[in-house]
Amino acid sequence: MDSSGTAETPVPAKAKCRRQNAADIGIEAMKWTVDLVNSLLTIIERLEIQKKMFGINVITEDGEEKANGDSKSKCLDGIARELFPTESAINIKSMSLHIAGKIVNLQNTYRKKAAQLKQTGGGVQEDVPLYVPNTGPDHDTAPLARNIWDRLISDDKWPFFARCHSLWATCNSTIPPMATTGIGPHGRTATVYRPLVSHPLPFNDQMRKIAPIPDELLEPAYHELLNLGDVIPDSLIDPILLQQVQRSEPIFAHTPTATKVVPKTSSGSSLSEMAQKAQASVHKAPPKADSFEDKVLKISSTGMKLSRKREQEQLQIQRQQLHLDEQRQVLQEKNAGLLSTPQAKQMLARLVDEDTENDDDAHPSPSIYHCKRRRVSPEWSCEGDGNLASSDVE
Repeated sequence: MDSSGTAETPVPAKAKCRRQNAADIGIEAMKWTVDLVNSLLTIIERLEIQKKMFGINVITEDGEEKANGDSKSKCLDGIARELFPTESAINIKSMSLHIAGKIVNLQNTYRKKAAQLKQTGGGVQEDVPLYVPNTGPDHDTAPLARNIWDRLISDDKWPFFARCHSLWATCNSTIPPMATTGIGPHGRTATVYRPLVSHPLPFNDQMRKIAPIPDELLEPAYHELLNLGDVIPDSLIDPILLQQVQRSEPIFAHTPTATKVVPKTSSGSSLSEMAQKAQASVHKAPPKADSFEDKVLKISSTGMKLSRKREQEQLQIQRQQLHLDEQRQVLQEKNAGLLSTPQAKQMLARLVDEDTENDDDAHPSPSIYHCKRRRVSPEWSCEGDGNLASSDVE
């Protein structure tokens, strides 16, 4: 607390160190005189400083000026050593910050004053452009903009507007967006983009005084164009353009006349004929060639079908062979006296029925009703009186 009893606001250590360094080299007592500011602007106007400090691409006779590899802080250190060699030897960082603050102050002051050249006048003169190039007013500058320029550069309190305008007039957020062309036969031109108006601009006496063009500056060809009106002769047009237009326009041997097309009444026969013609005109797509995988699949499926058919045939042959063996065995037993004739016939009939059922199972009928084949009637030997033979009756 001080002697009055009020609490003092604590000061950060970094700010105390900065103030102490500034007090050591006398920055607080240093004032920016007019000569000192002009010396600073002279250094800033160098091409390498403009590109490094403000990002301005300066085009020279040899091409675009390239900056060295130094950073922005090193550029400020170099400016400080050139302007204040004694103070920079004591504390170069404080002097660099001091110069950077002065450059920011110059930019802010210039933007405030240049805002008068970014707006249009009021009242009758609201459509008068107030653009001034970075080199100063020229023959295209409006009288109102020239008057504002003269008032700004004649200010004794801040006589740096012209030099600051040459530095920062082409920077972003300083003037409206524009397109500047190169130097051609008619000099350099700059187009300032402005919003469209719903009504045409009034061409009054004030507009005539903006940028008058004397007649002696116009070429004779332009005088002929003004006298011709809307029709332009081919002699004043580029021959190459005429050739391009002639190639693009179609050439007719005669004037085409519009013919009246009478619609035809459509009937059923005409519609069918039209449908047939349309169907005949449709080209069927050629069959798609089988791929390698499809061919392999077809070959494998065909092989499986053939192998299955071969297995079924072999199984059928084995069954028939088995039935023949069984019938042969029954006959052998009958010849050996082990079976009588009726028993042998009954067993042979049963074997025939089983063979028939197996054939039906191997080759099923497409019908849903499965019928068994009727059994073969046995043969009976009868004597003269009609009775069965004694050998058939046991």
